[in-house]
Amino acid sequence: MSNKLKPCPICGSEVNMIEENVGEYIVVCHGCQVLMIADDVSSKNEAVERWNNRVNDPKWISIKEQKPPDEGWFLVFYPKDAEFGDAYFIDVCFGYKGVFNDNALASQEDGIEYTHWMPLPEPPKEL
Repeated sequence: MSNKLKPCPICGSEVNMIEENVGEYIVVCHGCQVLMIADDVSSKNEAVERWNNRVNDPKWISIKEQKPPDEGWFLVFYPKDAEFGDAYFIDVCFGYKGVFNDNALASQEDGIEYTHWMPLPEPPKEL
C-alpha cells in the first residue's frame, strides 16, 4: 500500500499528515486548511486509506466550460486576488439561470470573479 496522500478534494492543494498522539492522525491541506482527524485507526496506513478513499469525491467545474443548472445551491470558487486578501475563497451561492446571486461575493459587486463551481454534496443521512 502506498503512503501517498491524494490532494485536497476542495482546492486541489497538497496535504500532509501529522501524528498528534499515538494512533491519532490529522491530515491538513496546505491551501484551504481543510482537515480530517482520524483518531480511531490502528495505523498510519489506515489513516492514509481513509483519506484517499473518499466517497463522492467532489469535482470543480470551470464556469468557462459549463454553466450551472438553471436553479439551485452550489459551491463557488474564487481564486487568489491580491486586492481582496490574496486567499482562495469558497462560498455557498444560489444559482439562477446560469448566474450566481444571493451572496455579496457571488453578485461580483466587489469585482471578484469566480472561476469554478460544483453541486453541493448530499446531506448526511439521518441515523
